[in-house]
Amino acid sequence: MPSKNGKRSVDMIKEPPRKKRRFTRTPSTADQARHGDTWIWLIEVAAQAPEWFELTNQENEEKIALALYLDRKADFPLRELVNLYQNRRWRDMARRWCRSRVGRETLHICQWVGMIGLGIDDFFFSLFDAVLHTLSQLPADAVSNVSWNDWKQMSRRLTNEGKKREGELRQLFYPGHTVKKYINPSTERRSGFLAVLDDAAYWQMYDGILRAPGLRFMNINALITLSLREAKTLLQVMRHVVSWVDPKVEWAKAGKRDKDKLVLRKRLIPALKHFDVLSVKMCGTRLRAGIARVQERREAETASIILQQEVLEFVLDNLETFMAKKVVEYLKNGLDNPNGMESNGYARRFRHPTWAGVLNIVRW
Repeated sequence: MPSKNGKRSVDMIKEPPRKKRRFTRTPSTADQARHGDTWIWLIEVAAQAPEWFELTNQENEEKIALALYLDRKADFPLRELVNLYQNRRWRDMARRWCRSRVGRETLHICQWVGMIGLGIDDFFFSLFDAVLHTLSQLPADAVSNVSWNDWKQMSRRLTNEGKKREGELRQLFYPGHTVKKYINPSTERRSGFLAVLDDAAYWQMYDGILRAPGLRFMNINALITLSLREAKTLLQVMRHVVSWVDPKVEWAKAGKRDKDKLVLRKRLIPALKHFDVLSVKMCGTRLRAGIARVQERREAETASIILQQEVLEFVLDNLETFMAKKVVEYLKNGLDNPNGMESNGYARRFRHPTWAGVLNIVRW
């Protein structure tokens, strides 16, 4: 409850019940805590004092810092943390992401705030949600027990689906044994992998994956380590794609607060109205990360999400090449003047495999 003067004091913020807490936060450990753990605590603070987050000012930031046991002199991005909370879509995504151990170990506040407003939220969210979906389908309380290092090994080694995965799975979990019938909870396991699980739960995880050959283990390492410059490269390529579909778009006039960039892929929808349910379904099979099906969403809308997804998956896989010295000049060339795309020089980019690859995707 607020105090008599209507303001809530920091002393009135209560710790969440111990049974619900995933970690212990104290003044001595707060500054060393992962961003994901701090986010979980922030959610608890915001639930008890939502008025602190309605207006960003020094007084409210001081209260939030005290409630989180943060030293204001420490190098912690408190303002960015609050900005992340104030964005509803990204707040909901961060809330879902940090329910998992993988999420809490990988959330980087400045990176996430940098991605806000680029206009390609759907792409980022689909990758995060693909990981969460797979974790939710695994046994042995995988959401809580699978670490980021565990997931990196799984996504790097479990690349096939169906029967081809069986050999990969045995090699990952029980590298010294290649014959399926001899594997049981007492079989010697991989050292350091899924270390929090006992032998029975470890075997249960192995058996659960074996029985679900269709599960996808998305490799999101490139996303987790994504710099702001790399994120902007994704955006710039997508702007070119939109310009191919809508040549009248005027990027030069778009300011930093232009709301259009928040729905970048929506500019594609008018050109995709010819898509029906079957064609959308067929195109969706080319994605590594699936997209959520929304019953009320029309086919053109879904097609715009799929097109953006396939383009940006390709760019993310080839980021180093797109940012190479000889190729990076193509990112800005053509967007900063009205006739740039109609010039003879613009088409030269399609001689390069990266830009030719993007064009082939768009032509579907």
